[in-house]
Amino acid sequence: MPFLKEKEIPLFPVTRKFRIISDPPAFVTRRQLTITPAYALTDFKAQGPTLQNVVVDIGKPQTSG
Repeated sequence: MPFLKEKEIPLFPVTRKFRIISDPPAFVTRRQLTITPAYALTDFKAQGPTLQNVVVDIGKPQTSG
């Protein structure tokens, strides 16, 4: 994909339609990004680079170490 910058990864939405078995039946259309939640921590070289965009979750860590 020539329009992507270096280190950019495209995410494409996926649409799924399904029926919930109930009386009366319910039909659902779900649109989401297919990504896997992950946990990572890097503390070395945290100072230094200038980043154009950053997403930060400052919630409680998943692990103790």
